[in-house]
Amino acid sequence: MEWRDHLNIKLTCSNPEIFITSQWQLNQDRPSKIYLLLRIIIFISFATITTFSYILIADDGKRTWLIYMTNWGLTICTLQSLIALIMILFTVISIQISDKPYASVAVLKLYWLYWMFNIVATTMAFIITLIYWSLIYQTGVWSTMNFMVHGMNSILMFSDLCIVAHPIRILHFIYPVAFAIIYLTFTGIYYACGGLASDGSPYIYPILKWDDIGFTYKYVLLVLALVVIIHIMTWVVQMIRKKVAKLRYNSYMRNTTFIYY
Repeated sequence: MEWRDHLNIKLTCSNPEIFITSQWQLNQDRPSKIYLLLRIIIFISFATITTFSYILIADDGKRTWLIYMTNWGLTICTLQSLIALIMILFTVISIQISDKPYASVAVLKLYWLYWMFNIVATTMAFIITLIYWSLIYQTGVWSTMNFMVHGMNSILMFSDLCIVAHPIRILHFIYPVAFAIIYLTFTGIYYACGGLASDGSPYIYPILKWDDIGFTYKYVLLVLALVVIIHIMTWVVQMIRKKVAKLRYNSYMRNTTFIYY
C-alpha cells in the first residue's frame, strides 16, 4: 500500500472483498467460516449490550437514552457489526447456493457504509471509554452494565480491529471527528432548548456546561484532539497487525497472493 493510499480521504477500495475476510485466514479467496462465527459473536454481543442498556434503566430514563454519547456509540457499533455480518452471511450463502464469485454479490456494495461506520465505531468506542473513566466516572458508582457499556465496547472493537483485513487510512479521522462534532452540536442545542439529563441536571455531562462556554470549549477541543490521536493509534495498530500477519504467513504466501493493503 503506497502512502498516497494512506492519505486517501475517500471511502473507495479497489478490492472490496477485503471487507469480508480476516487478516489471519490463509485463503483470501472467500470468507472464512471461523471469521463468520466471530462476526456473529461480535454482533450478538453489541446487540445484547445495547438492548440491555435500554431495557434495564427506569422508565423515566428511557426518554433520555438517546441523548448520551455512550448510547450513540453503542448504536454505531451495533450497526457496523450488523452490516459486516450481512455482507459476510449473504456472501457465504451465495457461494453455497450458486457457487458464484463472492466479489459479484450485490450486498458487497455496502462495504463503504460499513467502512465508515467501522472507523467511527472503533475510534469513538475508545474515546467513550477513556473520557468516561477519566473525567465522568464517580467513585462508588459501579455495576456490570456500567462496565459493559463503557468498557466492553472498547474490548470488542479492539478485538475487531485485530482480526479484520480492511485498512484504516490516516485522513479518515474526519469521519469520527464529524461524528463528535455532530454530537457536541446536539448537546448544545439540547441545552438551549431546555433539555435535561436523566437525573434532572441541565447538563448531559458535567464537562459540557454550555452556560460556561470557556469551560466547555476546553473539553470540546480536548475531545476533538483525542479523536484524531486515537484514530492515528488505530492506524498504527492495523499496520502492526498487517506486518505480523505477513511475517506469520510468509512461508505460506510464497505461492499464494497475500492481500496487503
